[in-house]
Amino acid sequence: MRERLARVIFGTGVAAALVAAAFWMSFIWSFDWGHFGSRAWGLWFFFAFLIGTVLVALVVILFFGWISTLVDPE
Repeated sequence: MRERLARVIFGTGVAAALVAAAFWMSFIWSFDWGHFGSRAWGLWFFFAFLIGTVLVALVVILFFGWISTLVDPE
């Protein structure tokens, strides 16, 4: 039973990570980055949008993974 509950918690974490990543993308996309296609715009947008999205999703998944290991340590 504990193993199933841990899997449900981790699955909820994956879903929450996707939602958090979507909110992050929407938040970053709403900024005015200046001239579209310029070198500075592309670099900052790359770091903020792509790498930020991965980091936000990773933090949420790791948090829920940690919670699931508290429920079922194996």
